[in-house]
Order: sequence, then C-alpha cells, then structure tokens
Amino acid sequence: MLLAWMLQGGTSPWMLGLHAARSAQMSWSVEFPGNDYPVTLASKHPVTPLWPEYLDSDPNRLFIIERSKNANLVVYYARKSCEDSFDPGSPVHVLWHCWGWTGSPETSELTFIQRNLAYGYSHQVLEHSEGFKISLTALSSKPAVLRMHGSGAEARPIVEVEINGVLCRLIKIYVFSTERFGLLPVVHYMDIYGLSLEDQHAEVEHYVP
Repeated sequence: MLLAWMLQGGTSPWMLGLHAARSAQMSWSVEFPGNDYPVTLASKHPVTPLWPEYLDSDPNRLFIIERSKNANLVVYYARKSCEDSFDPGSPVHVLWHCWGWTGSPETSELTFIQRNLAYGYSHQVLEHSEGFKISLTALSSKPAVLRMHGSGAEARPIVEVEINGVLCRLIKIYVFSTERFGLLPVVHYMDIYGLSLEDQHAEVEHYVP
C-alpha cells in the first residue's frame, strides 16, 4: 500500500494543501489532463513514440515513468563524471518533469521519501565491465544494467532489462492507478516498454504488483 501511495506522488492529508496550490499553477488540458492520463503510444518524438513529444532529445535520458494520475513524468537520466564515464557515486539522476508542455517547463528533485520508497534506485559496479547493476525501487523484481550501448558518436547510455524474457533497452514504465476517497490509491498494473537489443523490435510486459 505504501508503494501505491508513493507511485501516485505521495498524497497524504498533510500534503493536500501543498498539492492543491501546485495543481492550481498547472495548465491541465484535454491533451495533458490532471487525472486519467492515458499512456503515450504514438507521439512524434524523434527518439520514440512512447515519449511525450514536448520532451527534448537529451542524449543522456534513459527512460521515463508515465502515470495515469496526471501528466507529470518521472524522468531518469545518466549522470556522468566525464564525457564517457558514469558518476560512480550517483550514476542516475531522477527528476520530476512538471507541466513541461507549457511555455515555462519545470523540473524538480525527488523528495527523500519518493527517492527511497518509490522512484529511486540502488547501484553496484559491474565487475570486468564499464557499467552498473541497477535495482529500481518501482520495479525491484527486474534486475537492470546501466551501460553504454553502441560505439563512437552513436554511443548512448541505456538501461537494460528483460521484458517478456527478451533483453531490451528500457524505454518507459506506465503506472495505472485509481484514487479512493480518504484512502490510499490502488496501483492496478504497470506496463513495461522496451526495444530488443538484438533487432530493435518492441516489447511490452503487463505487470501486476
């Protein structure tokens, strides 16, 4: 139940006033609603149709978490200590992208609770390889690897996971949940999207926590 609460953004009674004030500033719309946000499947984003089109094409972006709760995203980036090396102390940087479809997009850091109980990660250096084992808090049942993929100018950081038993580049996790008045929200399922590292075909796995 705690994970469900955190995947929703951590709305507790003492936080309602803060969330109401922030929501009042957001430009919710039919395309980017403040509730019942549908999964993005066919955008014109140059990297993948699974990412909202307004996101830029940052070469260090790894994957996103999209939620039915609203249009705000949790976005994961590779953090590097130099051009070709991951920061060994904190190789992934996780940010909220809030109302990024407006003229004044906002990003913000995760809170301590969100980082430790919902959207954070732990990491361990891979032996005999330049990369890290990654355990995502939101998807701890799936071991992942952070590494560089490709060579030369085409090299990009990616997170590898198995999706339907196929080794893939992780692209997105979509969390579908519903609110219950006065109670904790319910996470019904998560859809995990990726691209096969062998032939780039798309994979999606339906996961019920």
